[in-house]
Amino acid sequence: MWSDQDTFASPSGLGAEALGEALVRAFEEVGGGRLAAVELLRRTGTWLSELDRAGFVSVGAPHPDDPDSRPRAVIRWGGAVEAVDWDGPLHHEARTPGRDPFLLLLAAALAGRAPAGFNLGAGLEGLDQDTARFVLAAFSEATRAHSERSTGRRTPGEPVVAWPEEPPTRARETGRPAAAPVRERATREWVETHPAPVVSLPLAAPVRSVLEQLRSATRMRPVGGAHQRHQEKPLFSTFVLRPDEEVEEWLDFSLTQLAPLDDVGHDRRCFTRAGGPLPVGGATEPAEPDQVEVYWIPRDVAPEQVCLSNPDELSIVHLRIDLDPDGEDGEDGAGAPGDRTTVTIRDVRYSVQRSGERRTRVAWRREDRPRRPSFAMNVPLAPVDTVELLLRSPRL
Repeated sequence: MWSDQDTFASPSGLGAEALGEALVRAFEEVGGGRLAAVELLRRTGTWLSELDRAGFVSVGAPHPDDPDSRPRAVIRWGGAVEAVDWDGPLHHEARTPGRDPFLLLLAAALAGRAPAGFNLGAGLEGLDQDTARFVLAAFSEATRAHSERSTGRRTPGEPVVAWPEEPPTRARETGRPAAAPVRERATREWVETHPAPVVSLPLAAPVRSVLEQLRSATRMRPVGGAHQRHQEKPLFSTFVLRPDEEVEEWLDFSLTQLAPLDDVGHDRRCFTRAGGPLPVGGATEPAEPDQVEVYWIPRDVAPEQVCLSNPDELSIVHLRIDLDPDGEDGEDGAGAPGDRTTVTIRDVRYSVQRSGERRTRVAWRREDRPRRPSFAMNVPLAPVDTVELLLRSPRL
């Protein structure tokens, strides 16, 4: 900490490359986790520039007594972590390519500011090979195992894991699957010539291949403290339970029916975030809820067991119906992370995204209603199984 750090420039006014170089020089003497954090973000995306623009980075002139004339800098990791939480000002930016929230949270942890509820294991499980190499290099940098003090030599030794020379590839930015080169190339060519293919049972081999190759986005889920506390709230105390008939009368269309879940003993439950009577026939009133939460809950699961954080482990399917026509969820799934592809089922386009090893998110719109409601469903199944579930359901 410096007595004059209030005079440091924030934002710095530096371009992305100059900012990264300035921060590396500022932290290279202290090294360890703080330097590893800067290097990780500098080499894997655009987080440093975004944090600079948001006022979480300050850069100052070199200290007069520094013979190497290194710039001085401050990164407010605590504020940055809070800003990408589920209700923070940078939460939307965390969904932008090159700004993986897990990498930002990991960088904060390396710098000694690990956020509450940070799940390192879950984030590491979702890494692709390219990004994993950068994470391993960051761990190596943080250990100081190659430093003069550790090696006992006058000059630093070779790092345990060197920084890769190229930035990580991001198949999730293009929505294309990641796989072995030959299979990936064949799948990519098929996707480019068959956009939004009409699918039916049994799934055609190319469609199955596309779905199998979608890459997991587990690492991209924000896991800050506020988000964690919100997710631990019991479902039945967070939302207001509504009869199906009341909700359907308000929506002015029938609710999604997942017949295979009915057959294996799941009950459909509808909730809104606010109480009070609902208007009838799709009417719009200022105080009405703008979302409906629908859960398919196994009959052997007690209501008090269900929290917002545990639907997957209880085999619960969650559907959100958003009545705001300007909402993020549309047929292309914009606003949600992860590799995705689009399929057509009974004249409706569905965006299919792998959001975990065995977790899939599906998004679509109802264009036949004035308010064009959007739907986002989270299913604790792999993409192939999820699409087959939809195909076996008579009404979506």
